[in-house]
Amino acid sequence: MKKKSIKSLIRTCDNLFREYIKLRDKCCQRCHVSVGKLETAHFYSRSYKQVRFDPDNACLLCFKCHFLFAHMQPLEFVDFWIKRIGDKSMENLSKKRNEYRKMDYEYEKGVLQERIKCLK
Repeated sequence: MKKKSIKSLIRTCDNLFREYIKLRDKCCQRCHVSVGKLETAHFYSRSYKQVRFDPDNACLLCFKCHFLFAHMQPLEFVDFWIKRIGDKSMENLSKKRNEYRKMDYEYEKGVLQERIKCLK
């Protein structure tokens, strides 16, 4: 696959993932506001390809919570995340982050489309 088409496919997957998280969470998972700018926040950066589209690695946060909480209070953010998904899921997420496997973005796209379909 050409580099340009891979980038386009990744962008499509990012958009689908964002849509899925918004449908799943519906409001800021910290302050529970449901209006205004709501963003998909990742625990592990999107640069970690293995967990980029993992539902345990993302939640919906309002702009304020995303910027001030997630990026300015890292210890509290870790505690918040562990409470959200549990110790075992956090451990699995951490292990998955460190694995290496070639990404199949077409597969990821299909999985995301199916998840969205189930929530609608």
